[in-house]
Amino acid sequence: MKKADEIATCPYNPEHKVLRSRLSYHIVKCQKTYIGEPKKTCPFNALHIIPASSFELHLQVCPDNVGLDRNIFMSKF
Repeated sequence: MKKADEIATCPYNPEHKVLRSRLSYHIVKCQKTYIGEPKKTCPFNALHIIPASSFELHLQVCPDNVGLDRNIFMSKF
């Protein structure tokens, strides 16, 4: 049996549970048939699919934002 941390929930349909390693493939498939509140993809992590209404907040608190900012800073030198 797979560990719980290896299972991810689909951002388009919470009833879909997939292996974390297959999530990106699943998102592409589900995105094509999704009907509901508009969603946006986080620029820091493509697996973060956020409702458009809370997208700005997510950008401020996204845990992957720190690494990207550091990389931009380091590339200036």
